[in-house]
Amino acid sequence: MNKPVLKSIHIQNFRCFRQLDIDSLARVNLIAGKNSVGKTAALEAVFLLMGAENIELVVQVGQFRDVRELELGSVLELLWMPLFYQLDVDNKIKISAGLNRGGEQEIEFALVAADSKTLTLGNDNEQGALSQILEQKFTDSHNNQTKFEIKFVDGQLRMQPVPSNPPFPCYFLSARRSPSQEKVANLFGRLVKSKRVQDLELVNILKLVEPRLLQLDVIPSAGSSMIYGDIGLDQMLPISLMGDGMERVIGIVLSIANASGGIVLIDEVENGIHHSILSNFWQVIDKAARDFDTQVIATTHGYECIREAHKAFSASDSYDFLFHRLDRIGDRVESATYDREALEAAIKAEFEVR
Repeated sequence: MNKPVLKSIHIQNFRCFRQLDIDSLARVNLIAGKNSVGKTAALEAVFLLMGAENIELVVQVGQFRDVRELELGSVLELLWMPLFYQLDVDNKIKISAGLNRGGEQEIEFALVAADSKTLTLGNDNEQGALSQILEQKFTDSHNNQTKFEIKFVDGQLRMQPVPSNPPFPCYFLSARRSPSQEKVANLFGRLVKSKRVQDLELVNILKLVEPRLLQLDVIPSAGSSMIYGDIGLDQMLPISLMGDGMERVIGIVLSIANASGGIVLIDEVENGIHHSILSNFWQVIDKAARDFDTQVIATTHGYECIREAHKAFSASDSYDFLFHRLDRIGDRVESATYDREALEAAIKAEFEVR
């Protein structure tokens, strides 16, 4: 089994972070902290970094926070400015990571002056032109650098040059919404095509949520595909009708299985998961992450989730797990990392680790 992709992450001037350093990352990582301390922002930073040369991800990050319909006048206010610490666009965003395979990877964002003639909404109308565009510089582990721009042209956001594929697969699972049924079906289909679906033992995993489940199948429906499950009724049912827990678990494990050699980011990992299965749920994540060589970084707001994760990894052959607590100290956010012994002591002492 290979080492996980990232061994550390460093963030400057992004969202609520003037600077954040997490100096040690394991295969599976859990981040906690008080409200508005930046748990989701830390995942977003990793997501942007893993996208490497895909500046389009800044739009996806906005969609994670329900910024969907954009007009010319709101691009700067709703999409780009909130990326910068205290909305100060004069300070560049820098996100870098130490790679376990050697070297570092970094992206840098800056707002730069634009040629307004290329950004107007009409051929002769100079009013409403966007005076700034977002520039991204990506530096790979060999110190090669490429530059990208995203701008508003003819009422649409445009990128140049066309992004290439990222060096590592990366999936972001939002706390606000589950992946679409078609996307989940596609993830399942890819696993079937690669002949690795048996390695996942997905039916047995999902029996944690629905003990009656006998089998799964992908069935075309209304122009798209959906995963259906057999729970012993006269007809198979869409997974979406089996509850939020079923959708959450299948989305997580299929993402891990499809991100081999990459990363899965999970915001509020326990959403939809009943407390009674949390320990088994973490055992599933542990096994899937090791079997498919995937790194996992998740957030939580629950003490029980932290405790059950520690319990599950303590029972594992390998405790490849780290807990990170974010704390706001003045205008800074600092990370405290707990290994097995430190987390065990904190839990026994009933120390507040959320």
